[in-house]
Amino acid sequence: MDGRENLRINAFLVIIDNLVDQLQMRREAYKQFHDKFAFFTDTVSISSSCFADSKKSAEELIASYREDIEADFIQEFIHFREHVEVNEEKDLTTPIQLLKWLRQEGMQSVYANVDIALRICVCTPATNCTRERSFSCLQRVENFYRSKMTQDKLNDVAILNIESDITIPLTYEGVIDDFANMKVRRVPIKY
Repeated sequence: MDGRENLRINAFLVIIDNLVDQLQMRREAYKQFHDKFAFFTDTVSISSSCFADSKKSAEELIASYREDIEADFIQEFIHFREHVEVNEEKDLTTPIQLLKWLRQEGMQSVYANVDIALRICVCTPATNCTRERSFSCLQRVENFYRSKMTQDKLNDVAILNIESDITIPLTYEGVIDDFANMKVRRVPIKY
């Protein structure tokens, strides 16, 4: 066996096999995560069989996120689905569209558990990409600020990037004025 064949067998093929295994493992993990939240975007209306499936999926979601989602999530979700169907919103096919619609309608306090579940569904894949930097712009941010940025600040910058559709219209002057007007804490200095 010459050097080229040795390199191909002992290095290249080993790396490719490892890469394929890792990608399959990640694909399975993301599929399991997606399956937990798939009942949000089922297009079938809530009928007897769909209701039973949705209820079972909602119970499994509550079991997975006990500390975040309360037990009344099931009734809240059923009411939410009916609300979406009554409004005949056709473009609500993804969790992020559902979350944006819920926020635009100002009903996150009415459907608090649904809001939490949708935020978990939308944010978890994005925050899970910290080590899969080739698939996100986090690599550029982390490389640029590597010497100066702590993990907390990196997380904050990542959240700002994820929510860019909200942060782009903001201006520095507007934010400064809002904070200045919120609470003026001036204490007169006595001599």
